[in-house]
Amino acid sequence: MRKPLVLLIDDEESILSVCGDALEQSGMRVTRAQTGAQAIWAALADVPDVVVTDLRLRELSGWEVARRIKTNARTKDIPIIALSGAYTLEELREQSEAAGFAACIMKPASHAALVSTVHTVLSNSRKPESS
Repeated sequence: MRKPLVLLIDDEESILSVCGDALEQSGMRVTRAQTGAQAIWAALADVPDVVVTDLRLRELSGWEVARRIKTNARTKDIPIIALSGAYTLEELREQSEAAGFAACIMKPASHAALVSTVHTVLSNSRKPESS
């Protein structure tokens, strides 16, 4: 069985490293991006199974990255998870749900919460394969 591919987006190298390692240790493949532009390019090139994005990226916000992914025919069905420490949990849930995110995670996220959320979103988004 193919390992799921996660596109992880954060402008902080330490978060990319720690979160990416946690996802890889749980059996997933991870593509990392530090900018919104890199993330959009990676989403189009690799078409990941799920995207996890920080919302406060420096030059192109995670909100805008998600909007662009969702408006492209090639990537529109990829579930996106918001990752942020800039909002209260209630604000993050309301705003990310309104923007079409599949889930949200508060920073700092425990490895268990991150991996569990990604697995849940992947399980909910899987469609039966045709044979």
